Amino acid sequence: MEQNGTFDMMGNVYEWNETLIGSSRGIRGGASNSSGDDIASWDRSALGVQFKEYWPVGFRVASNVKGGSVSEEIDLLKLADPARDEVIGKWTLSEGNLTVDGTAAARISFPYEPPEEYDFVIEFSVSKAPSCIAQLVCKGEVPFTWSMNAGNPRRCRIEDIDGHSVIGNTTLRPLYSFEAGKKYTLIVEVRNDRVRCLINGELIVEHKTNYSDLSRNKKWTMPEQLRLGLGTWDGPTTFYRIATREVTGKGRFADK
Repeated sequence: MEQNGTFDMMGNVYEWNETLIGSSRGIRGGASNSSGDDIASWDRSALGVQFKEYWPVGFRVASNVKGGSVSEEIDLLKLADPARDEVIGKWTLSEGNLTVDGTAAARISFPYEPPEEYDFVIEFSVSKAPSCIAQLVCKGEVPFTWSMNAGNPRRCRIEDIDGHSVIGNTTLRPLYSFEAGKKYTLIVEVRNDRVRCLINGELIVEHKTNYSDLSRNKKWTMPEQLRLGLGTWDGPTTFYRIATREVTGKGRFADK
């Protein structure tokens, strides 16, 4: 097993991934001729498309062997009704996209309570930088938030941990520089023993937990704390995809 909890992902050949670095495609994992640093899970390299047949680079076939299989996506964007679901801020639907104004700590919930294990996926663009994006999630009866670029100074983190957004929070990360008008994909993976937060396929945070240390910071309080939701600061922000993938168990569609 590799240091990041996966099997047989290091050495042999590099794996192409979804990350774009300039005009090149990201590769990770190292090859059979790589150094120890190159095969580390945190190492990030890239190659241009002219190297698509370069022998040390390829793909791995993966299988989910723990926690069940990932289901097809449930489209939460299709369930959204701003008149019913908005908590703070002005949220509008137009041409299948959801847009929010620049209200501070704007929030919206969706009529869906997630299952035991799941992924929460969003695709969005901001109108200016820096902007704050928050995914409001839960595990069982425990609500918490993955927020990017919240606070002053702006930082990314799972909040709260042990009752704190900053002090002693081991998930604290530097500001992420969003580019205005560029689309980004955020994923929060909620599992029984950990939370993983990714942007454009790149792992930003992995927090191992039994969830007794997690809670939701009061600035992201929701009337229905166990429903999935979104928060923003410094909009307008537009969301093109809002979805969940059930891994273990079945979520519950709330009464509208």
